[in-house]
Amino acid sequence: THISNSMISGNTANRGGAIFQNGCILTISSSTVTNNEATGSRGGGIESRAAAVPGSASVLIQNSTISLNSASTTGGGVFNDDNSTLTIVSSSFSGNTADKGGGIYNYRGDLTLSNSIITNNQATDVFPNGTGGGICNEGDGVGISVLIKNSSISGNTASLGGGISNSNSSFLTISSSSISGNISSGQGGGLFNTGSDLIIQASSFTANQSTNEGGGIRITGLLAGGQNVLIQNTTISGNTCTNSFGGGIYHRNVGAGVNNITLQHVTFSNNSGLGTGGFRNTGSASITLQNTIIANSTGADFQNSGGGTLTLVTASIVEDGSLVHANVITGNPMLNALSGGVHTLQAGSPAIDSGYPVISTDQLGVLRGVCFPDIGAVERAGGASLVFSTSAGATNTWIGCTNSDWNTASNWSNLTVPTASDVVYVPIEAANQLIIDEEATCAKMIVQIGAKCLVDYNAGGKLLVKF
Repeated sequence: THISNSMISGNTANRGGAIFQNGCILTISSSTVTNNEATGSRGGGIESRAAAVPGSASVLIQNSTISLNSASTTGGGVFNDDNSTLTIVSSSFSGNTADKGGGIYNYRGDLTLSNSIITNNQATDVFPNGTGGGICNEGDGVGISVLIKNSSISGNTASLGGGISNSNSSFLTISSSSISGNISSGQGGGLFNTGSDLIIQASSFTANQSTNEGGGIRITGLLAGGQNVLIQNTTISGNTCTNSFGGGIYHRNVGAGVNNITLQHVTFSNNSGLGTGGFRNTGSASITLQNTIIANSTGADFQNSGGGTLTLVTASIVEDGSLVHANVITGNPMLNALSGGVHTLQAGSPAIDSGYPVISTDQLGVLRGVCFPDIGAVERAGGASLVFSTSAGATNTWIGCTNSDWNTASNWSNLTVPTASDVVYVPIEAANQLIIDEEATCAKMIVQIGAKCLVDYNAGGKLLVKF
């Protein structure tokens, strides 16, 4: 079924106020679904279900508006049911309401949201039942996949997860998106994530607010085997937790496993909370902190309590000294005011060229310094101070950041020692000359004219070179 260039408005039903589909393939394009109501249950605008057959139902919403719809229970705009796949492209959801999932309620189905706007939707039920003002994902232990990319989620309200609620084995990835100005009367102003793996990349969480833990993000560990959280190239700024800890991020593990929390090139600034304004961990966790700034907090910048272990810390700045570590700088990182979802670095900032090579580009897609990237989410104006040439077909480039040793991972652009399948390139710009004085393996080696590469390896009286 394909609905295009249409308006569906003012309808009422027990379920699926405007559209109810069961086990079908539905496309809605260049249309408006508005002012519809599900009076007895779910899907104020649209309900899709798969009739218990995985993959038998899907909904594609593109270039469309879903607005001012309401449901008495779940999914004010859309309810996506068990085994149905929901894809939303270049569309907007606004002013929709339901007890849970004001804009979208996704239950045990895969969801992809791209180039879209989710704004001013509301989950109306009281704490702790009103989950996901903008989007509510419920995996129910089956392991669904949710991807949000190039999208804006703003101004939504709920009692848990003002912007997004994600729970129970719902694997959530947020990429190149803005989560801003969402409000939770309970926990997780921007995002409430529980019992689920989480990846956030090249995104911003700004000006979100919660009454309790996690003004920007609240993470709860429930899984016996632990869960994984990876946040890279992201700005977390101006979030507020009015009555508890973790203005920026609050992580609490109540499960039997150890949660892995990795923060790489993250900038925390101007977050506020009682006791802890920036990042707080409570419970068992393995914490990795690399090239990250935590500063300008109301409350401590960093607090780790109740079993958290700092597994890896490299080249980070914690302004107030609340994290004492050999690889952590204390003091003002000299950030400019928030603009375009990022804090750029002022001239003379201690973050400039002080990082460790981890990620090749920054939050805005700018190339990072190869050996000495800036600390934080974005490189300073002008980009990388040291850029390497490349060669067609090369899969790993010698950069020599650490020393001259082939078998040191940080000397390579991929941060891994080449394998027998790699095409290796040695450019003239390398920080240190490559010296091969032990067995080295690759598929092919390309040395730029003018580059220095010394092969000095004697194996049993013979020169052994494996290229």
